[in-house]
Amino acid sequence: MKLYLVQHGKAKTKDEEPQRGLNRDGIAETIKTASLLYKTDPPPLEIFHSDKLRARQTAELFAEKLLNNRGITEHPQLAPDDSVEPLLEEIRTSSRDLLIVGHLPYLSHLLSRLLSGKGDACPVQFRNSAVISLENREGKWLIKWIIHPDIP
Repeated sequence: MKLYLVQHGKAKTKDEEPQRGLNRDGIAETIKTASLLYKTDPPPLEIFHSDKLRARQTAELFAEKLLNNRGITEHPQLAPDDSVEPLLEEIRTSSRDLLIVGHLPYLSHLLSRLLSGKGDACPVQFRNSAVISLENREGKWLIKWIIHPDIP
């Protein structure tokens, strides 16, 4: 199983838009990263995102490039401060490649739990619209690569 973790793209401020949708940079950077992912690995079979507008828009941009706008699901437990336990259980029992679009600190806690079993030992700094690729090898999760919009 492969797992891809993505922090949502750059968003508008609350003053610009209370729902905090993606700003122009967030859209452009997400499209670029989705294109890089498309060239790097086979597409995931499903994309999960939180109920926040910026995460949904980021997931939609990835789905447009990778999945022909299919396989995208709003997940009820991906808010910034949610427990990662329910999703960890889903990941443990699934064999489908999955891309998760979410927020900090949730993604940091999830990555830390996958790599070390602890929730506060995240070895990677997340960046908007970047993708962290993980692979499960013999029951251990390893970081395979990281791509971000600044890659030429």
